[in-house]
Amino acid sequence: MLEGQVPDHRYMRLFSEVVRHAWKQKQSMVEAILRGSKAEIEALRGRKNKLVDLLVDSRIDQQTYNEQIRRLTVEIEGAEEISRAVSLEHLDVEAVLAFAEKVVKQHQRLWMESSVEQKQKLQKVFFRDGLTVTNTGFGTASSNALFGMLGHVPTGEATLASPTGFEPVLPP
Repeated sequence: MLEGQVPDHRYMRLFSEVVRHAWKQKQSMVEAILRGSKAEIEALRGRKNKLVDLLVDSRIDQQTYNEQIRRLTVEIEGAEEISRAVSLEHLDVEAVLAFAEKVVKQHQRLWMESSVEQKQKLQKVFFRDGLTVTNTGFGTASSNALFGMLGHVPTGEATLASPTGFEPVLPP
């Protein structure tokens, strides 16, 4: 099955360009969220400092101060959590694309060198709806969209594996 899925390099270049473009858009959004989050944190800290000044100047009572400090602390923690979560989004997209290209170009070798657990994961990537077994061999109704664009899955008898050994052969 994997032998029939030969990538077309034109599609790989297009795929990489699309991923880079989408990644740049996402990074722009992430940077905007980070800027907004940092500005909000600074504004909340400024309000917290003003609240301390009001208490020191005896312009508010201790109970009001405590209530407002708790509220501001919760708001600051929420804004900081958003900032941390968004900061984790940084990824080396070029390394990911290089790995994806390696997987696509060397998918047969990768399969042969993988453990059973890795093969199960790869099978889900290569054949999202799984493989089917029939009396005449095995096949798949659909492969991963990327592989669908990159190659053609042959349907001839010579490329099908014998079902013997997978499961007992059942009558039609």
